[in-house]
Amino acid sequence: MYFASTDNSSEITSNGQQSQDVQKETFPSLAEESMWRMIKQTPECILMTYQVPERVTEAVLREDLGKLAGMRGRQPWFSRGQREELVKVHSWIQSQTIPQGIDIQGCITCESQDSLSDAAEPCGQAPAANSG
Repeated sequence: MYFASTDNSSEITSNGQQSQDVQKETFPSLAEESMWRMIKQTPECILMTYQVPERVTEAVLREDLGKLAGMRGRQPWFSRGQREELVKVHSWIQSQTIPQGIDIQGCITCESQDSLSDAAEPCGQAPAANSG
């Protein structure tokens, strides 16, 4: 009786690592078993249950503006004393600038306003010293 061995120890190189061929057999590469291949092989009727339906941009923006308006009432309002205390602690509030430590690269509104003009109030936000 003959037993076939699946032990790949004979294919280990001198530095103690398996050859790339053995690694590919043992662990298929991610490119070969990618999500796109799985999607391509899945019937369309099943795929449709996992895809986000296409929406009209204007309708989405209108809904978002409504939600933002609803949240506006829950934004903090500072008293004059609180604003003065914040200005003492955070000098960037007095100068009405954004601290360098805050990453605003993803802010589309700021980018579009910077390209149009040097707006004093980026993102349409009122300066902290003038609120409430």
